[in-house]
Amino acid sequence: MIMVKNLNTYLPWFALKEVPGIGPLTYRCLLKRFKSPGKIFKASKDELARVRGVTTRIINGMQKKKIWENARLEIEEVFTRGYGIITLDDPLYPPLLKEINDPPPILTYIGTMDNSAPCLAMVGSRKATRYGMNTAFHLSSAMARMGFQIVSGMAGGIDTAAHQGALKAGGKTLAVLGSGLGNIYPRQNRGLFFKISENGAVVSEFKVTTKPLGGNFPRRNRIIAGLSAGTVVVEAAARSGALITARLAAEYGREVFAVPGSIDSPQSRGTHSLLKQGAKLVENPGDITEE
Repeated sequence: MIMVKNLNTYLPWFALKEVPGIGPLTYRCLLKRFKSPGKIFKASKDELARVRGVTTRIINGMQKKKIWENARLEIEEVFTRGYGIITLDDPLYPPLLKEINDPPPILTYIGTMDNSAPCLAMVGSRKATRYGMNTAFHLSSAMARMGFQIVSGMAGGIDTAAHQGALKAGGKTLAVLGSGLGNIYPRQNRGLFFKISENGAVVSEFKVTTKPLGGNFPRRNRIIAGLSAGTVVVEAAARSGALITARLAAEYGREVFAVPGSIDSPQSRGTHSLLKQGAKLVENPGDITEE
């Protein structure tokens, strides 16, 4: 049975997220002005209209009962499945993620969130070479033994190797999904999902049953970059999503690292491009820890 106190605590947070037109940036602007979702709903239309990004559509949407019904159902789904909730004002909310312009106002998670260990993102191609997989595995193992929490997106290829390397070393790893926690993607990583939840956490900003739609992954990538003090790109083609994560990391003022590969490999063109743009070259774990 869901505790009424918990439900009422989170209800305004989830209801505000249900309002059409409110994204993470507008959500944060509203929080800065009114301090809490509960106070936002009590504000007058004139007060709301003075907040950057708030439109008539948003103000009207806040008056609809449906957003509260949807919010209640989502919270019940989260707790029924045994997941946890972290809001922007929660002490468990990752401090570095809070620094970006558009942090997710709500994260759902399975596992144990740990803000004491520094986070290092490790990302790369889904169609990785054996060289890339081995490099990601051993590099993440070494960094995990040094006390870093390895962050990645639980995709196939480099992401999978990075998570597995951290787990093999007995370290912690954090996976950020581009889908809801109840819609594990890719399916072949279902076992990995539960292993990570036992030695770290799997998090998502999406509703529990959200499908892994293409537009979700750039949003997911900003969380990976935002969580981490640095991002290591192990292997990436010229148009890899990992390059989005690297670009965002640079925009957030975080370190960007790249592992060189063969000049003949299409899977290294993206990483070599990053090196040309000033990313730190990584040949061993020491190249990361020095920075």
